[in-house]
Parts: sequence; C-alpha cells; structure tokens
Amino acid sequence: MRAPRSRKKRWALAAAGALAVTGALAATPLVGGAAAAEGPTCSSLHLVIARGTTEFGPYGFIVGDNLFPAVKAKVPDATAAAVDYPANFDASSPRLGNQAVVDHLTTRSAQCPNERYALVGYSQGAQIVNAALGVDTTGTINGSPPVAVLPQALNPRIASIVFYGNPLKGISRPVPPAFQDRVLDNCAEGDPVCEAGAFNILAHLSYGLNGDIARGADFIAAHP
Repeated sequence: MRAPRSRKKRWALAAAGALAVTGALAATPLVGGAAAAEGPTCSSLHLVIARGTTEFGPYGFIVGDNLFPAVKAKVPDATAAAVDYPANFDASSPRLGNQAVVDHLTTRSAQCPNERYALVGYSQGAQIVNAALGVDTTGTINGSPPVAVLPQALNPRIASIVFYGNPLKGISRPVPPAFQDRVLDNCAEGDPVCEAGAFNILAHLSYGLNGDIARGADFIAAHP
C-alpha cells in the first residue's frame, strides 16, 4: 500500500536530518533532564520513549507517536514519557539523553514501586537507551562510554526494550546479557543506521509504515 501523500511529505522533512545518521545515531528529549510524563499516576506499564534526531512530535512522529497508541490499545492503563533532550547533531545530545533516561527512571521507580517499564528508542534514541543500560556507544556518531547507568535494582522491572534503526546493531554491539531476552531490535532492510554496508536512508524513515510498529506493540504487550 502506498503511503498517504501527507506522510510522505513529512518523511521528506525528516530526511534532511536523517541523512547525517548513516553511520549511527540515537536520541530522546528530556526537558531540563526530566521526563514529561503522560500522566501523574502510576500504571502497570510505563513507556520511556526516545525519539530520533530532529524528529518532531510528542514522542516522535515516525515511531513513538504511532507506537504508544498501539500499546495503549493492548494495555489500557499504560502511560508514557518522552525523553526530552536536544535530539540534534551536537556531541552533547546523546549524553544529555542518556542522563535524562536514568534520572527519569530512578525518580519514577521510587514513586511507583509496582510499575514496570518498556524502553523504546529510535535512531539516536536507541543510542541513549543503550547507554542507559550500560552499553559503550563509542563507534557510533557522537558515541561515548555511558555518562549514567540504570541502577541494577531496576533490572527486573525493565519488562521490554524495543529499538528501531538502532546504531549499535550496525556495529554488532548488543545490550548486556541480563537484558537480551527482553529486546526486540527492528532494522528495516537497507537502513544504513542499523545495517552495515546499507545505503537506503529512506529505509530509516520507513518504520511508521512497514509493520514494525505493530510488532513492537505486540512485543511490549507480551512482556508486561
């Protein structure tokens, strides 16, 4: 099925930013280093969604804005927070996002002791989620050792991790073994950010239409 013309236009706007991520990227916005929660109440499942570089929308129009409603349809009390960090090409962007993810989950987990978490990252957003899990992102664009890592006490409460266009997949660097049974790592065929040697940047923008949103929602719902 062909994409609606309006969505194609929006993809075109995002393409300019995406062209620079052909090596690998990942980012999420967290205002002032704090996450903006979907709602103030605790839930059974809380998504932390890291948008991609230059991606607009509350959670990111390519992935997060589509994924959260799909999860909510399966887990009605699910809530979400958008990591509010710069999500740009500055070298500090992934570091700020890394810190923001850790700060948000450390604070929220204390406030909501029975809550479980789904971590979602697209492009630069996947990079910062990896860093929060303790992955050294050196070798990706603006990558570095983690500036902050989630407390080990939180590990059992991380129910699922879903990546889209993950730069660390492009350099064959997985999450730590403790999390590997909870990861869905979506990489569209030809996406140069997550597939070494690939060149189709449009593949990196295809996740909203290629079926991976539904796969991600199913995976999250199956790992409450």
